[in-house]
Amino acid sequence: MSNTSPRRPRLSGTGPALLVALLGVMVLLALIFAAWGLFVYPAIPTATPMPVAKTLTAIAEAVPKQPAEATTQPSPTVAQPTEGATQPSLTATQPTKAATQPSPTAVQPTDTVPPVDEQETPSAGATPSPTSPAGIPATDTPFPPTATPTPPPINAFGYGLQAHMTGVGHDDTVKAVKDLGFQWLKQQIPWEEFEPVKGYYAWGEIDRVVETCEQNGIYLLLSVVKAPDWARGPNPDTSVEGPPADLQDLAVFLGAMAARYKGRVQAYEIWNEQNLHYEWGNEAIDAARYVDLLATAHKAIKAADPQALVIAGALTPAGTVPGPDGRLLAVEDATYLRQMYEAGLKNYCDGVGAHPSGYNIPPDVDWQTYQDPTAQFRGLWDTPHYSWSFSGVLETYRQIMIDNNDGDKLLWVTEFGWAVEPNPPAGREYAADNTLEEQRDWTVKAFQMGKAWGWVGPMFLWNLNFRQIVLGSEQGMWSIIEQDGSPLPVYTALRDMAK
Repeated sequence: MSNTSPRRPRLSGTGPALLVALLGVMVLLALIFAAWGLFVYPAIPTATPMPVAKTLTAIAEAVPKQPAEATTQPSPTVAQPTEGATQPSLTATQPTKAATQPSPTAVQPTDTVPPVDEQETPSAGATPSPTSPAGIPATDTPFPPTATPTPPPINAFGYGLQAHMTGVGHDDTVKAVKDLGFQWLKQQIPWEEFEPVKGYYAWGEIDRVVETCEQNGIYLLLSVVKAPDWARGPNPDTSVEGPPADLQDLAVFLGAMAARYKGRVQAYEIWNEQNLHYEWGNEAIDAARYVDLLATAHKAIKAADPQALVIAGALTPAGTVPGPDGRLLAVEDATYLRQMYEAGLKNYCDGVGAHPSGYNIPPDVDWQTYQDPTAQFRGLWDTPHYSWSFSGVLETYRQIMIDNNDGDKLLWVTEFGWAVEPNPPAGREYAADNTLEEQRDWTVKAFQMGKAWGWVGPMFLWNLNFRQIVLGSEQGMWSIIEQDGSPLPVYTALRDMAK
C-alpha cells in the first residue's frame, strides 16, 4: 500500500536530527551571551541632565547696561599749595552730576530704579512704600556659597587693579589680573545705585563681581561711596554726591552687604576723598564727622563679618582751599588726616587709604629738590607741596601715623597712576608731559617702592580698562590697555616684573 496520507511527514532520519541539534546549540549560545552582557554592562540609572550654565559674558549681555560708576583719581586739578594758601585751580562753580568733576570721573549714574530681573531684597522689617520700585520681590534670596572659597585675606602688601566690572562681562578683567600676576581687584560701589529706595537692595551686579573674584581666587576691595538722595536729609545739594544725614542708614546697608558676602569680600573702603567739597555734599568739610561715619561703618561690618577688613577712605592730595562763601573747597590731606586721628581714627579701621597721584613727577624723587626744566605743567614748581609726589604723600601719611602711635597699621594705596595724553583736557595738562615709557617705568618703580617699604598694604593701580568702559573720557588717560584691548607698555612691564 502506498503512503498517500495527507498528514505531515515525521522528522526522522539524520537530516531532522541535525537541525534540532543546531537549534539547541544556537539557543545555548544566546543564553551565554546574554549572561555575559549582564555581567559586563550592569544596568546604569539615567541621571537628569544638568542645564548648561551661561558664561559671565552671556550673563552680562542679558543684564541691562548700567551706567559707569563715578570713580575718582586723586584730584589732579587741585593745585597743590602750601597749607592755607589759595588754590588757583579750584573754582567756586559747583559741578552738576552730569558735569565733569574736577577729578576724572566716569559718567555719573542716574538715580533710576534697578531692573526687575536683578536680585532685590528688602531689609529686615522694611515695608513697601508708595515709592518702592515696581516689581521688586519682597523675599530674601540668600547668595549661595561656592565650593572653592577664596583663601583668608592677608593685610599685607599686594598687587591690585581698579577695574569697572558692573554691567559688563568679566572675562577680560579676570584674564588680565591672572596674566599680570596680581591678587586684588577694586570695584566702587555707589550706595545710591544699590539701595535706590530705602530698604530695597539691588544686589545682582555685586553678586556677579563677588562670584567672579571668588571663583578665580582674586581678593576683592569694595569701595562704598555716594549716599542715595533719600538718605541725605532735607534739602541736600544733589548737584554733587554726599554723606548720609542719619548714619544708621549707612549702617543698615553695610551690615546687610557684609552679611550677604561674609567670608567672600576681603575688604571694604569707606568713602572716597572726603576732604573735597564735591565728595562731601558741599557741606562743611569735617574730619570728625567723617570718623563718626567710619566708626558706624566699622561696627556694622565687623558685626556681620568679623574677618572683613575696614579701610579708611582715601583722601585726595590737596592744599587747603577757601571758597567764596567762607566754606572750604578742600582741606589739605595731611591736615585732614591729623584731624581724623584726633577724632579717634586709630580705633575704627584696619588700614588707612591713600591716593598718591603721580602727576608729572617720578615716584622716587625728592619733591623738594627735583627739577625738570622741560615740564610744561609747573604745578610742583609754582606751588611746592609734598602732594604733587607719589612718595611725598605716602611718606607724609606714614609719619602722621607714627606720630599717633599707629605705625603698625598699613597704608592701602587704593588709587595711583600716571596719565598719558598728548592733548589732555583743561586741568590735566601734566598728562602731556608724560610718555608711555615714563608711565611704564614709574608705575613699576612705584610698586617696587611700596613692597620694599614694608608699611604699604595692597596697591591698586588706576586703572585697567576705562579706555573701553567710558569711551573718549579722560579716565582713559590712566588705562593700561588700549580701547581694542591690546596692552600698553606699562601692562607688559607689570606682567614681566618680578613679584
